Amino acid sequence: METTLLAKNIEPIVIRSIEEEDNTSIACVLRASVEEHDAPKVGTFYDDPHTDMMFQTFSIKDAEYWVVESNGVILGGGGFYPTKGLPKGYAELSKFHFKPELRGKGIGKRLLQLIEQRAIKAGYTHMYIVSYHQFGDAVAMYEKYGYEHISSALDQSGLYQDAPFHMVKELSRKA
Repeated sequence: METTLLAKNIEPIVIRSIEEEDNTSIACVLRASVEEHDAPKVGTFYDDPHTDMMFQTFSIKDAEYWVVESNGVILGGGGFYPTKGLPKGYAELSKFHFKPELRGKGIGKRLLQLIEQRAIKAGYTHMYIVSYHQFGDAVAMYEKYGYEHISSALDQSGLYQDAPFHMVKELSRKA
């Protein structure tokens, strides 16, 4: 499945399922986002070896990851994953990050909507998010699109133990 969009100053934008050859590029985008925002590196996806194997990590039942590219260059991505310990029907919005030149163009909203629609199709009823203060703009976007703060972590992934933001959204068939 592939979606092509046009964004100001970057075109065309293609949103497509991750492929194995995308592993290195998307890992670089993800880690660069952490470095840019001076977010925690230890105990997050930054130092998680699965970040270097995104295609393999998301090649399980009820998980999907999408990359955003322009002219063959990976500019970001995001997906959903059945993170360990989540309640039945919950998936985690996972590794949702973009290069700076892609932000503020509506692509994040479009990808978030796609992820939510695909999660519903996979049978999920709720989307769970973990984030940090350093990603305040992303947290504001999640709030804008119906994610609500909860008081503590729901998962048992072993990552993000010190993350201050845990959010949940009930998914609807209209997502």
